[in-house]
Amino acid sequence: MIVFGKVMGDELFEGSVAETAPRIAAFKQHLAGISHNLSRMLEESGAAAMPVTSVAVKDGRLVGGLSFKHCAADAGLGEIGDNGLLLSPRYGIRLGLGAVLTDREIPAMTPARNPVRLCTHCGLCIRACPTRALTTDGIDSFRCLNITGALPGPVASLFERLMGVKALEEPLTRLANRVAAKSAARCSECLVACPLFRKSGGNQVPVRPEEPDG
Repeated sequence: MIVFGKVMGDELFEGSVAETAPRIAAFKQHLAGISHNLSRMLEESGAAAMPVTSVAVKDGRLVGGLSFKHCAADAGLGEIGDNGLLLSPRYGIRLGLGAVLTDREIPAMTPARNPVRLCTHCGLCIRACPTRALTTDGIDSFRCLNITGALPGPVASLFERLMGVKALEEPLTRLANRVAAKSAARCSECLVACPLFRKSGGNQVPVRPEEPDG
């Protein structure tokens, strides 16, 4: 699997939803374009490859088709913060992620271990969430404005109930990905509240040394 990231610029966070929506859509399309181009290049070289979808319905929950952030963390690109997002030592919380699955053999490398911990568990992201969708136990997707804002209330309620039907997982996954591709972020409070958010793109981030074991 190949995971890549692109820095989210200030223009994705400045302005109303109507103003940021086309910018976010263009950003998503750019990530999708990279995935498709990379897949095509791998296929032309004789390898099997496919872009990874962003979300999936599984066991009654809305989850990532494959967790890009956890794969990126496992690869040594950062760690997962309390807001459930990837924190990068270089780019802070500003990385949008994409991924491609392939059978091409890629030389294994030992991920670099970051000597500092990025998330200080300050709680700012949790306190910033306007709908209390974010807690210390994780995120309630159907309280998050980025989900509820993309689907009308009755549709979101019906979608949530239907997720528990095993036979509907595949069509609901297709629907969820169509919505995700076209929807605009209606809230980024947990991201902006993070101390690692930087208007410049986060090249310098505040960190604290990892506490020694024992």
